[in-house]
Amino acid sequence: SNTTCNNIINAVREEPPIERLERLLSGWKDVASAKGVTIRQKFDTSSSDTIAGKGKRTSDERHKKDLAIMQSCQSWRELHASLVEREADMMKSHGERMRKIRDNLDSNKKKIAKVSVRPRGGGIGMASKAAKREAILSGQRGLRATS
Repeated sequence: SNTTCNNIINAVREEPPIERLERLLSGWKDVASAKGVTIRQKFDTSSSDTIAGKGKRTSDERHKKDLAIMQSCQSWRELHASLVEREADMMKSHGERMRKIRDNLDSNKKKIAKVSVRPRGGGIGMASKAAKREAILSGQRGLRATS
């Protein structure tokens, strides 16, 4: 029994890491399928963008910069710090874009310089309108237009 364990341990040590990981993944897939889980392809793996993790709205330049930063990180802490910094940059650029859009909307709108409100109803305005109308009908106004 002890020699069997030693043989298994030695076999695992001699196995390349990628093969060990593929075997482990295959084992998990077998367990999942035995429990009724169906595995389906989520992404088109023929595209280099999806394999590298580039989003639809990420520019090629930004993606190359992200990959360079990711590959230069030597620890999880460095990677986390660079991701936090990238998120802050994204929020900053998003804010700048929104401010620019808002400023463009403000500058493209027509402005109303001054609004004057006249009284409505049976107040002074009605008396003057009635007086003007009566003057026009009686011929006191509009004579200048005919001469």
